[in-house]
Amino acid sequence: MAEITFGLPIGTILDNRYEVQEIIGSGGFGITYKAYDKQQNIKCAIKELFPRQLAIREADSKTVSPIKKDDPKQFEHSKERFGEEALALQALKNVDGVVNVTDYFEQYDTCYFVMEYLDGVNLRQLARANGGRLGWQELSYIILEAGKALSDMHRNKLFHRDISPDNIVYTKTKQVKLIDCGNAKELARTNNDGLSVFLKPGFAPLEQYSSKRSQGTYTDVYSFAATIYYLMTGNKVPDAVERLTGNGYTPLSQYGYATYISDAIDKALEVDYKNRTQTIDELLYDLMLLDKKPETQPSNAKTESGHSKTLGKQAIMEVHVGSSLETYILPKNSCLMVGRSPERCNIVINVGYVGRQHLEIMYDDMADELYVRDCNTRNGTFINQTYARMDTNKIMKIPFGTIMYLGGKGCWIRVLRR
Repeated sequence: MAEITFGLPIGTILDNRYEVQEIIGSGGFGITYKAYDKQQNIKCAIKELFPRQLAIREADSKTVSPIKKDDPKQFEHSKERFGEEALALQALKNVDGVVNVTDYFEQYDTCYFVMEYLDGVNLRQLARANGGRLGWQELSYIILEAGKALSDMHRNKLFHRDISPDNIVYTKTKQVKLIDCGNAKELARTNNDGLSVFLKPGFAPLEQYSSKRSQGTYTDVYSFAATIYYLMTGNKVPDAVERLTGNGYTPLSQYGYATYISDAIDKALEVDYKNRTQTIDELLYDLMLLDKKPETQPSNAKTESGHSKTLGKQAIMEVHVGSSLETYILPKNSCLMVGRSPERCNIVINVGYVGRQHLEIMYDDMADELYVRDCNTRNGTFINQTYARMDTNKIMKIPFGTIMYLGGKGCWIRVLRR
């Protein structure tokens, strides 16, 4: 890796807790550091928001500021996306195959989140260390483990949208972990309006080239299949747009791989998503890595014996700010804080009349009940069309579908059960 001259100085202390030890990765969007957590006495990884096309490091070698100081909107949008990545990863903390995020904070005018330290390499590095490509025996294990993590994401109503060899890590203890979920979006959306266009040519399907095209589990299927193809051949699949003009790729069968593997990847790489393999489990089955054909709907989980089971109830929270809408999976049996403070809130709403810590929400899945608490806010929380103000600092049980206005009618939340 080329020396990175724009990172934080080694030894920098972040959040009065984390000591930066080494730069271990860099992309156009951020820098990842190996660090030491002085409170927990463990190694960790910290990702810093540093979009190189939008930001510079100030003379103190720490503070980050937008290049265009008179027009910081793009940099502020990057902060929002960075927070989305942290939230997406935190929502998946119980998924073994996704890197675990443990902390999020702002410092030096930018954002950071803390992750478990993964002692290993990404799959692009692993392939390079093995002559440019991986054999099926080693790769099949990695495909299965990464595929199971992706399926778990989908069952949690999220899709990744950035699967590539760079975003799958293989550790020294043979764990397989998905990283960099900055593009992850909710399957619970009623439409895909507003899905941002961020992609890696050669790994992104056609539908990702437009914010208006339908996206879903099949989007990750294409990227995952393109990743597998690259790891097996050392070559990328041509860009999806180029494939529309007849620019094809060499099937895996011509590289000497079994016909069933080649056919499975071909089906998963269909340009038209309607003709494509729809779920990761279907792809794993076609690759003969699952014993029994899965259900076509990703909403049905599998027991180890292969028999389907219905997932438990799930609470989906809608956050409306003006004309914008974001949806989040409400974690079960744990408190979630909503407010303006990035340091203290799981969901940040940057609106002046919303309190720094405004509303605490908890979904009890055993009792199937929803509990909320207004955190002694100045502007209050109001219920439904009657606009009755909630008591402050009092835990209340409310029905699903209740509209809760945070400080003003321009920002409201409701939780639905699915």
